[in-house]
Amino acid sequence: MRFKRLPEIAARIAGLKAGDYDIVTDITPDHIAEIDGVNGLSVTGGETTWFRFLTFAPLRTPVLKDANLRRALASAIDRDALADGLWNGRAKALNGFQLPIFGEINDPERKGVSYDPALVKKLLAKSSYRGEEIPYPTVGTYYPMQLADNQALVEMWKAAGINVKLIMCENWDQVGNIGGINDMSGGGLYADPVSMLWQIIGPTNDLQASGGWTNAEFNALGNQLETTTDPAKRKAAFKRMQDIVEIEDPCVTPLHSMPFIYGQKEDISWKPNPLPQMWLGPQLPSEPVA
Repeated sequence: MRFKRLPEIAARIAGLKAGDYDIVTDITPDHIAEIDGVNGLSVTGGETTWFRFLTFAPLRTPVLKDANLRRALASAIDRDALADGLWNGRAKALNGFQLPIFGEINDPERKGVSYDPALVKKLLAKSSYRGEEIPYPTVGTYYPMQLADNQALVEMWKAAGINVKLIMCENWDQVGNIGGINDMSGGGLYADPVSMLWQIIGPTNDLQASGGWTNAEFNALGNQLETTTDPAKRKAAFKRMQDIVEIEDPCVTPLHSMPFIYGQKEDISWKPNPLPQMWLGPQLPSEPVA
């Protein structure tokens, strides 16, 4: 097998059409038509158990210390508009950190965080926020459609009366040195909530390890979720963890699922799975995420 890094999507598609490549990754909706219908080529992939989310770093960004402002930032996001408008319906808007594969620990009735302009107005009125600039550093090109997401979010916050400045960076080190609002991704690597919320913002991950946010109760509950086998206690711990990061001490908010769309030669026997890894062996591992 030979892997080649081609940052430009046009170059990947041109190489696929020329027969230079068997499979190309990270095809965005606006480029699907360039592959779909071409003799000998096909578009594969789609919905996944991976998603895009934002983190807030109040301990490194004074303006974000007010929890009401952070909650307002989360509630000012129209996730359906992002999923439908940017991904042509191929992405799914998310309002929480649950997946059906979590079984009895999953709560399908939980509302999570939703787009709520009226609530945003109330939260901003209660907050100490007075229009200060909030930094939003980004590389813009790491995730498919990342810059489009970035720009749409800034406009949504602007419409809500929140002044967020998009800062273009050359690399992730620069992003990490600024704080503010950050782009991230994560997902259900296995069928348990430990693989989601606890993995993406636990004490060993970027947000807490870099000193951007911490919450002692959240960390204690995460340890309980990871170690206890009692289903009722695990469900209660997971519920409380979500309450903390959605309402009381917001530090993270989901955006939408992250589709993995590929272009490939039709005669290649390969099937994508719902995780970022590309399994290229003779067959998929059985039940990779359940």
